Amino acid sequence: MSTIYLISPISGHGHLDAYSRLYSRALLELGHRVVLIAPEDGGTKDYLARTAPGYAASFHFISSVHLDKQLGLPEHGSRAHLPMLQRARMVLGEEGMSGIAHRVAGRGVDALKEYTPALARRLGVERGQAARKMPFADFSRRVGLAQKMTGLDGDLAFFLYLDVMAEDRRDLAQFERNWNMPWGGILFHARKSDRLRQAGPEKYFFSPRMRGAKFLVPETLGTYRDLLPALDFALIPDVADVELADDSLDLAATIRDRARGRCVVLQIGTIAPHKGTLELLNVMKHADPSQFFFAVVGRPYLEKFDGQAETLRQAMSDPAENVLFHPSFIEDERDYNAVLQAADVIYAVYRDFPASSNVLTKAAYFNIPILVSDRHLMGERVRRYQLGATVREGDTAGICRSLEALKHFDRQSGAFLDYTADHSLDALKKVLGPTVELWRKGGTDGDMETRSDDAVIRRTA
Repeated sequence: MSTIYLISPISGHGHLDAYSRLYSRALLELGHRVVLIAPEDGGTKDYLARTAPGYAASFHFISSVHLDKQLGLPEHGSRAHLPMLQRARMVLGEEGMSGIAHRVAGRGVDALKEYTPALARRLGVERGQAARKMPFADFSRRVGLAQKMTGLDGDLAFFLYLDVMAEDRRDLAQFERNWNMPWGGILFHARKSDRLRQAGPEKYFFSPRMRGAKFLVPETLGTYRDLLPALDFALIPDVADVELADDSLDLAATIRDRARGRCVVLQIGTIAPHKGTLELLNVMKHADPSQFFFAVVGRPYLEKFDGQAETLRQAMSDPAENVLFHPSFIEDERDYNAVLQAADVIYAVYRDFPASSNVLTKAAYFNIPILVSDRHLMGERVRRYQLGATVREGDTAGICRSLEALKHFDRQSGAFLDYTADHSLDALKKVLGPTVELWRKGGTDGDMETRSDDAVIRRTA
């Protein structure tokens, strides 16, 4: 039995915890032992006890917070009280010059957003773009200690969120000196082809024991394969936790009671500008209140709305009779699913959103039609699998017409079954099974070449 170290750099953030649960279960059912390292287990132990009780002895969880205390690593955010020069020295030591540059860029982004918001929107910058990246070297120390604590040498490490990891060469060099197993992970937001060819792939792909990455978006998959032919890059299903609790959440019942037979249109998840919430407010004003009931459920990040935050704040404080706001995070995924089941239509007309979203997987599993933007991957998948309808972003009249049509959508459509099968736990295991074997045994032998600022970087694995 091989041991897989499953690493989630962050937890408590929506479906990232679901990935800890689902990937743990998939790997266990494939016959591997799993050691999950994350700040919190995200309910993984309880989930496995309910859904895969026979694998309890093969699963271990160790909190990265606990490991950091044992290692004497500073807590996240504990530098705020330190003088700027001291903080800069700490960043330089942990992340090198790229960490300093990243923070300077972040200051520039925030200033641009604060003083020239219109220009910032045109340039497409968002506050928080320069959030702190996590050093790989810290994880080599964490995993090293976890191996001593469990007595389990790792055969492979799988990072669930490569997007938050640093790319500093100094950090990676320190990581490689103390790392003892092959590794790879998921890259949710891969670089677009033009940037990829200009700046090159993420630097961690040149780590000697790096084996490859799984993508949720196929757009630049081919470019990564072309630039890094010795690594394994492949698409992976966008799985979702679709478990339901024995008792339905009161919120779900409240939504159905208040709807009084009207079509329930649900927006659920974190409430941010790219989710199209402001556009939905306009739809609420134009839709027939005798036919539609709107529910907006999730934590609102008002600071991201900048000058339009007051519009959302007023809408939440004084909603119309056919509107319900529940402005808080739903802790238990089973309760989240219960609220989802209360909907007749899911509203997901995201603004310029090229990524994947497992709300499609949930919608298909629960037989609920979904309305999305006609652009990018979500629009393509909704059209291909006939999961609902697509509409032009910001087209209030078009959205209202689509909602009217979706009231009569055939919820027993076989297309739901097709999408559910393609993004199921079984589909995930079909990808993970061969991946683990390939990554454990190699996959990086030989030379790799990529272009970075018109210079060729060569590395022999």
